[in-house]
Amino acid sequence: ETDRLAKNPTVGVKLPKLQKTPKNPLDYKEYDRLMSYLDNIAVMTPANIGIKMAMLTGMREGEICGLRWRDVDLDKGVIYVRSVIGRGDGKSYEKEPKTTSGRRGIPIAASFRSDLITFRASVVSDCETADVPFEDSLFVLGAIDGSYMNPYTLWLAWHNLAGSLEIKGVLGTTPCFHDLRHTFATHAVRQGTDVKTLSSILGHASAAMTLDIYADADPDAKRRAIERMDEVRRSREEDMPR
Repeated sequence: ETDRLAKNPTVGVKLPKLQKTPKNPLDYKEYDRLMSYLDNIAVMTPANIGIKMAMLTGMREGEICGLRWRDVDLDKGVIYVRSVIGRGDGKSYEKEPKTTSGRRGIPIAASFRSDLITFRASVVSDCETADVPFEDSLFVLGAIDGSYMNPYTLWLAWHNLAGSLEIKGVLGTTPCFHDLRHTFATHAVRQGTDVKTLSSILGHASAAMTLDIYADADPDAKRRAIERMDEVRRSREEDMPR
């Protein structure tokens, strides 16, 4: 009883602000260099398809590994995120996206749709060679026995590729796999994609979340905004009667 404190000593103590993890996306030069490499590979491996998918859709590695062929509508050109491969305690497991916004449809770029069509045909051919039926329940990056690719395997494949190509992010270091998602989002912001649309593609819970993460993605945005406001002011002055 004598060990009890008269009051809680933590009351009124301000918690330190959480530090944002620095993003390390690829700049335009490194982006083009990586995409040129991926575009010119004679035979695409599952891992390289996954890397390209991250670059062109902003999907997370768990979402990419959890993608099944039935979730890829090649006719409409849409990828549907419906399951995720999670990791924890040294194990991997399939689960549903943790939010409703995580379940989403993502349009496929025409060039990547062609890649997926070719890659699917190679999977069908592998099934025929092994005398097993091709089923749309197979994982896109998985094996024909129905198993999925572990996200760590995809991460390691990217790490090895980035190292061999000496790919560097804006921080001057090798980007992690999640930085490919940041690369997609950062370039989308700089190209003028509206935040609501980008939020929907990324599967964020709200546009506010997207803004919080990528508000500084375009360093020239403030200057362009000021210049546009100045142009409006000047045009109004010119229209004023003399």
